[in-house]
Amino acid sequence: MLWSSNTTTRAAPRGGYEAVIQDSGSLQVRDVDGTVIWDSFWHPSDTMLSGMRISVNAEVRAQVRGPPERMLFTSWASDTDPSPGRFALGLDPANPSQAFIWRDGNVPFWRSGQWTGLNFVGIPYRPLYVYGYKQGNDPILGMYFTYTATNTSLQRFVVAPDGRDVCYMVKKSTQEWETVWVQPSNECERYGACGSNAICTVVQDGKAKCTCMKGFKPKLADEWNAGNRSQGCVRNPPLDCQVNKTGDGFLSIPNVKWPDFSYWVSGVTDEYGCMNTCQQNCSCGAYVYMTQLTGCLHWGNELMDVHQFQAGGYALNLKLPASELGSHIAVWKIAAIASAVVLFVLLACLFLWWKRGRNIKGEVPWIWLNDL
Repeated sequence: MLWSSNTTTRAAPRGGYEAVIQDSGSLQVRDVDGTVIWDSFWHPSDTMLSGMRISVNAEVRAQVRGPPERMLFTSWASDTDPSPGRFALGLDPANPSQAFIWRDGNVPFWRSGQWTGLNFVGIPYRPLYVYGYKQGNDPILGMYFTYTATNTSLQRFVVAPDGRDVCYMVKKSTQEWETVWVQPSNECERYGACGSNAICTVVQDGKAKCTCMKGFKPKLADEWNAGNRSQGCVRNPPLDCQVNKTGDGFLSIPNVKWPDFSYWVSGVTDEYGCMNTCQQNCSCGAYVYMTQLTGCLHWGNELMDVHQFQAGGYALNLKLPASELGSHIAVWKIAAIASAVVLFVLLACLFLWWKRGRNIKGEVPWIWLNDL
């Protein structure tokens, strides 16, 4: 036997089963009534086609017994060996708003970044044919993403044996597959290239340049200086709240892929509320707020896998002690000044309106007396 769907049923129906290849490219196993028992789109190999969807768990049908199957796109062992390889792409079970490529089962190799409602924060540069992802929710599967090609060209995403996610498109002039997009394509796109609390920027030839975030220093200075940045950076000095002082503020870092391990804060409806809840929680190390998209996101004090782009990406508001803010304009100061200005203008308008009302009331009798 060369291949099996691994599908079990209690008894074969009268008339047996049939295997049908759909126009979409999926292979379906159905009974004589047309009920789908198994679909290759629910149990992918290494390839994602237009019309497929990706979720934490594979779709389950009543005819299939056993626990839900994890939905993963698994690479081949090599370009010529289709047996399961070392790399697999799927949604993060702890935070299904982002996709991962794992090595050897559970070692993060690449991360898409969080879904904003429009795109993934870690993929700022996308040609037109890489658009087409949409988010959905299912009562059983939970959050999932579907992909629909934006043009009529044939295209496919493949998890390559070396761990890269490669998009191929048929070139109309030659009718051959052409590589049009690859992730990761440089060292900063590999997960945790600079460790935690560090920023990775791309320099010549796609090499990574690692810099500790402001207010941090290398955790192991000797290894860091020798070129091993995997241990990342630690706070220096500590937050004011960590030494029973007040004064922590925020510094906005532009054009970044947000760190891993974000968590959504419910009940927050504006930027000030998101900032304030982070400021009052000493375990919160950074925040972002996006109206009607992600809402309020917080992070702990280990900010992992931060990549800063030359353009694109999103801002991250990093918590720092007052001594580290220096000449930088902190986010909380901007919010405080803006709030004070708005309040002053409102009070001034109310005062002028009140004064005008009093003047009008005082003038009416005088006008009336002069008319007599």
